[in-house]
Amino acid sequence: MVKRRDIVTAGLGISAMSLSGCTALYPPGGRVSVRNRHNKIHTIDVVISDDKNGIVFDRTVKIGANEEKEYKEAFGSGIFNVKASTESIDKLFELNVDQCNDVILYIIVTEDGVLEISQASC
Repeated sequence: MVKRRDIVTAGLGISAMSLSGCTALYPPGGRVSVRNRHNKIHTIDVVISDDKNGIVFDRTVKIGANEEKEYKEAFGSGIFNVKASTESIDKLFELNVDQCNDVILYIIVTEDGVLEISQASC
């Protein structure tokens, strides 16, 4: 017979595992995801820098229509200045990485050819 205590204990273990993405097991930081949803090839320059260390990530990405490229371990913790540029658009963004170890910085060319920058945190 299953006891209530066993169910509660199992639930706590599952909850702890699902939160493990934001623990001290891994150093804070994240990755860059460059996506092109437009029907044309684009060249995107991505530069991530901070006041203390200067440039921490610098890539020129040639990306085909409806393609995605990802760069792991692109930055650590801190506040970063992000500049993304296409052939005709420059965008600036402030990336704030606290203690999360799986932040994703999205650089997206939309279906209409507009450049967007956003971030997702754990």
